[in-house]
Amino acid sequence: MEQKNPLTHIQWSQYYEGGRFREWIETGRGRIDKDESGNLIAHAYSNRIPRGDNGYTCLLPIGVRPPDPTPQRPVTAEDEL
Repeated sequence: MEQKNPLTHIQWSQYYEGGRFREWIETGRGRIDKDESGNLIAHAYSNRIPRGDNGYTCLLPIGVRPPDPTPQRPVTAEDEL
């Protein structure tokens, strides 16, 4: 059965390892519609949940990847002051 409104976006979730953000994981598909009042409505269909999921998801058009995580430096004694 073909959908009336096709899925046009990829759903991305953050993957954490050892308490640090490591990479984005593709976790589903979705689309963004606009209703009669001009409100944007996101429809996200998850097909998996990564271990350590914090609940944050990002919908980006198919073919667009989220930015790589920024390198994180170790915490030093000066940072704790």
